[in-house]
This record gives sequence, structure tokens and C-alpha cells, in this order.
Amino acid sequence: MEEIKFYRYTLNYEWEDQTRHLSLDEFIVISETKKWYWIWYWVTKYKWVRKDKTCWKQFAWDTKEKAMSDFIRRTQKRIGWYKYFLEECNEWIKIADKCKNDKTLFEKSSIY
Repeated sequence: MEEIKFYRYTLNYEWEDQTRHLSLDEFIVISETKKWYWIWYWVTKYKWVRKDKTCWKQFAWDTKEKAMSDFIRRTQKRIGWYKYFLEECNEWIKIADKCKNDKTLFEKSSIY
């Protein structure tokens, strides 16, 4: 079997100097089935990649361009989640401020 490679971009963050850099991870196919490629991931893990190229939700891609598009898609999705959580946290802060000023707004927990 010829050596088939798959690619995935990841963001790395260095805490010491607070720099970010994009890295391109390369994965080599270690096994192949009728529908899947199995790639080596970390020390003891395997990941599968579909042979059917219509799947958009997969771990690694057969070209660097597709890997970059997937990185952008994953990052945009992450931004959406962070925006949602930020809005939720701001709402909880508003509720906490109201409760701090008006003790009658507290709901008694059913746990205690």
C-alpha cells in the first residue's frame, strides 16, 4: 500500500510568552478497510477517516487545503459557542445582582 497522509491544523498556545502558532499535523494511514482509513493519533490512540469524501465532520483531511478549511470551520464554531457562553454568563450576573439587592428573589433549592 502506498503511503497515504492526512492533515489537520491545530492552534498551539504557549503560556510562558502567550504566543499562538498554527501547526500542521501529519498522520499516516496504518490500516485500511472497505470504508475507512485508520490513522495513528498520539501514543496509543487510533482515529478513523472515511474514504467517502462527502463527510464534513472528520478528524483529518487528505489535502492541506481541506484541513485549513476545516480548521477555519471549527474555529468559527468555537467562536459561536464562546459568544453563547458569554451571553449566558452576563445574564447570570444580572440575575445575581437582582438577587443580591432583593432577597425575596431567591428560589429555594429542592436539593436541601
